[in-house]
Amino acid sequence: RGTDHGLEVTCQAGWKGFSLHHQPGFESFDEIEIETNAAMKLSLVVVDHEEKTYEFPFTGSGKMQVYKFKVEDFSTRPPSLERITLQSMSPDPSEKFLVKNVLLRKGGEVFSALATEKDSLETAFQEAFDWALEHGRPLYLGEFGSFEKAELQSRVRWTSAVRKTCEERHIPWAYWGFGAGFGIYDPDRDEFKTELLKALVP
Repeated sequence: RGTDHGLEVTCQAGWKGFSLHHQPGFESFDEIEIETNAAMKLSLVVVDHEEKTYEFPFTGSGKMQVYKFKVEDFSTRPPSLERITLQSMSPDPSEKFLVKNVLLRKGGEVFSALATEKDSLETAFQEAFDWALEHGRPLYLGEFGSFEKAELQSRVRWTSAVRKTCEERHIPWAYWGFGAGFGIYDPDRDEFKTELLKALVP
C-alpha cells in the first residue's frame, strides 16, 4: 500500500514479495540501494530483458536502514533492466514493514524505482515536453479521462493531476468525454458531475 512515507508491505504468506517494473530512460545501473525497516531475510532480485536474474540477498535489521549493492560485486552486469523484485526469504508470513525507497545509480545519475503515480505521470509528460522543445514541435493532449466504474474521488484526483501537469507545461488538452461513461455530464439527471467539472475547470 502506497503512503506519503513509502510503500507499506505485508507478506501474507511465505516467499512472497512485490515487483517494480522498468521505466524507459534507465536501462542499467552501477549500484542499487533499498531503504527499509524490514526485520527479516529478503532478496532483491533484478531481472533483465532476457529473463536472467541477479540476486542481492540481505537481512533487515528492523530499523530504517539503507542497504547498498554494487553491480561489480557480480560476475555478469545486468545489460538492460526489466523488473526488480523484493522477495521474502522466509516460509512464514511477515509483519508489516516500510520500503521507503529503491534507488538505482548509474554514474552521477540517480533514479527512484519507487515512484508515486503523480511522479510517473510528470515523468512521462516531461519526456514528451523535452522532446517537443528539442525538435520544435507543438504538443496537444487530444484525449484523457477515467471510466465511471472507478471510484469518484480517484477519478477527480486523476483528472485534476493530468490537467495540472499539462497546464504547467502549457500543453493544450481535450477531455474525453462529455455525457458517456467517461463524461463529466449526467444526461439522465440533466446535470454536470460537479467534482469532475471542477477538476477540469477550477
